[in-house]
Amino acid sequence: MTSPTLNYCARCGQAFRRGQTRYLVSIAVVADFDGTIEPEAGGAELSRIWREIEAKSEEELQNEVAQRLSFTLCKPCRDAWVSAPLGEELREEPVTGHVH
Repeated sequence: MTSPTLNYCARCGQAFRRGQTRYLVSIAVVADFDGTIEPEAGGAELSRIWREIEAKSEEELQNEVAQRLSFTLCKPCRDAWVSAPLGEELREEPVTGHVH
């Protein structure tokens, strides 16, 4: 017999019933390199950076460059998240910076 509960809201934990409206949120987090390498980064600095890279796993390095996150929300949590995706109410004036 199939369970009437398929999964849960990632924010509040409410169980979803079969056929209940739910919202899938997908987020891509990608490194935004501006193309600048500090000219004063000498051999010692580059050696330190290389040791730091070598100490990390392939997965850790990949996650520093790009990650994709997905989660499911119920309607009330979707509404709350959309109004404050960064943990605070959206600003009326846009924040300056790069948008890709």
